[in-house]
Amino acid sequence: MNDATREVGGTLGVAVIGSVYASLYSSGFADSGVAQRLPTDVKATVEESVGAAMVAAGQIDAAGDSRTAQTLTDAADSAFLDGLAAGSYVAAGVTLLGAIVAAVFLPGHPKDTVPSGHSGADVSTAS
Repeated sequence: MNDATREVGGTLGVAVIGSVYASLYSSGFADSGVAQRLPTDVKATVEESVGAAMVAAGQIDAAGDSRTAQTLTDAADSAFLDGLAAGSYVAAGVTLLGAIVAAVFLPGHPKDTVPSGHSGADVSTAS
């Protein structure tokens, strides 16, 4: 049961963090000035992933438009880092929440049980 819970939690965590990153990357790139200058099919492709943006920038550079290629690379890098930072903040927040829940709801360690009237130091073992 413990392994199944860990597997599900890890999978959901990756999905949530990935969704946060992907939505912020896509919207951040769409808001950049270079997105409006690209053809529609290229724009849709580069908004999917930073890897696709780098491939497109390489092709644009090879076609002789190095200025647009550099602008595309810069916009993709910026959108990627913004999404990555937000995903990291989500992960840190969930980790903090988990630590608080564990501290509040998990039982504490049992205290040493020494009979009243004894300090614990004067208890000897029978020989």
